[in-house]
Amino acid sequence: MAFFTTEAVQEYENNRSWSLHVQVLVGLIITMIGLVNIVTNVCTILSFATDRKLRIVANYYIVNLAATDLIVGISSLPFYAVYTILQWYWPFGYTFCKIWSVLDFWVCAESSLTIILISQDRLAMVRKGPRYRICETPKKALWKIGISWLLAFLLYGPAIIGYDVWRGYSTVAADDCDVEFASDFWYTLITSTIEFVTPFLVITVFNVMLYLNIRRRVKLHPVNIVHGETEASKMIIRRDKKAATNLALLVLVYFICWLPYVISTVIIAVCDTCVGEDLYEFFNWLLWLNSSLNCFLYALTNERLRRNYRKWFCWACHVYRRHVDSNVVSLNDANSESVFTVS
Repeated sequence: MAFFTTEAVQEYENNRSWSLHVQVLVGLIITMIGLVNIVTNVCTILSFATDRKLRIVANYYIVNLAATDLIVGISSLPFYAVYTILQWYWPFGYTFCKIWSVLDFWVCAESSLTIILISQDRLAMVRKGPRYRICETPKKALWKIGISWLLAFLLYGPAIIGYDVWRGYSTVAADDCDVEFASDFWYTLITSTIEFVTPFLVITVFNVMLYLNIRRRVKLHPVNIVHGETEASKMIIRRDKKAATNLALLVLVYFICWLPYVISTVIIAVCDTCVGEDLYEFFNWLLWLNSSLNCFLYALTNERLRRNYRKWFCWACHVYRRHVDSNVVSLNDANSESVFTVS
């Protein structure tokens, strides 16, 4: 999510340039982040599609988050990587900049809304107990996901597309790519509040309610849990604790990756030079790094998903080995024919 004004970028370019070694190093790091993003999120989506036991309502939200993260990996990261390595020069033109910006801000906003949906689902799972499967259906989950995509688009899409048209002029240079409202403090503050502050407060409330619910049930049923009179009660408590732990990790990493970017974005809207360009770009990539880390958090608390990851990695390694072996055989055959011809 690029959010730096053109004036600040131009001032930075006049004062500093990267050496070739730095550009190569930055390129390698960005490539690694992108590859991890694509491979892990594709594995998550394939696991959901091929393993029936993973196709439960709770995982609909997980696979939606994996889809948004994958879009970040295949659209946001590659083009912004070029923009970064070329030191804030955008070679893809005005129209594509608009398309790219809409998609980037759209999926990032959808990530925030999906975290809310995951939190609400985990709370419903704990509070409703056996009624959860009846109340929370796949169709209902798909409706929620569809509405969240619409809301995420409305948050930034119209403004990115038409802000310069409404204002009557553009403040972004022809060789740069940024949103037109980057220097609009109030718009930036409002959208940042909607996209990050509000979701984080809602998620925090859900997590606290989830923790208090589990703690209350443990206190109400000490005999069942401590002495093991009812195995079903123990299993339900373990399941709910695992769900709470998974959600807490997801939210913690989300908070760490997003907070620096959101704060610096609001500051830049008021003062272009108050946040260094390198520091801001680091925060920008830290936000996108969240898309590469989420899959590891899923696997950390889901044994079945870990098994699916191993299966897909082993399959990929097997295909790669077969490809290498076939190339070696073809090369040996070609060498044999060459020797025979010479003789």
